[in-house]
Amino acid sequence: MAMPEGIGGYVTGLEVADFVRENPSIKLGLDCGFYPENPVDSQVDLSIQLMDASGVPELTASPLATLHYALFASREYLDTYGAPTRIEAAVGHRFIYHSAQVSKRGRWGAKTSAFMELAEPAMVVNSSTVMLHAIQRGAGIGAIPTAIVAVAPDLVMLDIPPLASSTVWLCHHREAAKTGRVARVAEWLGSIFDARERPWFRPEFIHPREFRDWAWPAATARG
Repeated sequence: MAMPEGIGGYVTGLEVADFVRENPSIKLGLDCGFYPENPVDSQVDLSIQLMDASGVPELTASPLATLHYALFASREYLDTYGAPTRIEAAVGHRFIYHSAQVSKRGRWGAKTSAFMELAEPAMVVNSSTVMLHAIQRGAGIGAIPTAIVAVAPDLVMLDIPPLASSTVWLCHHREAAKTGRVARVAEWLGSIFDARERPWFRPEFIHPREFRDWAWPAATARG
C-alpha cells in the first residue's frame, strides 16, 4: 500500500496491529513515500491519495474519507500569544507550513489562499510528524486535518472556520481488486475510515468538540 506519511502514521499505522493478528497470512507493505528510489515494494496494489485518479482508465478510484483542514495550536502557545478568532488576525502569528500545502495552494478557497499568501512562515516542513510535534510544543499555529484530534486531543482548534476540505481516495488497478488479499485489505481500509463511527472523516465538517460524544444511529444498529 502507498499513502501519505500523515495517513500512514496517524491512521493506518495505529490500526494495523489488529489487522495482522486477524489476517496472519497477508503480508503487508506500507510505503509512505520517503524513499522513492527505494520503495517498500516494486508493485503497489492499493494507494491512498489526495488526488482523484478516476480519470485514469486502468485505475479504480473511490472516495474513502474527507479531511477538513483547520488552524490548530497548543494551549501553551495560545496562552502566550493569544487566540485569533478571525483568519485575518491569524496572519501575524507564527505559522508552520507543510510544503505540500504550499505546492497545492490553488486548491484552497479564495479567502484561504489570501491568508496563505500573507501569513509569513516561521517554519516550513515536509513531514506531517514534524509539523504535529512542532505545533504540540508551541512552535506556532498550522493548518492540519481535524482528524488529528482523535490521536492528539491536547491540540486546540482556533475559533476560525476550516480553511479547506479534501477528499481522500482509495485507488487500485482494476485487476488487483479481483485478488482476495487485496479485496480484504481494501475492506479493512474502508472500516478504519468509516465516517459513521469516526465523524472527523465525514463530508460535512464536524467540530472536534463533538468527537467525544459522537453517536451515529447506523453504527449502533450494526452492533
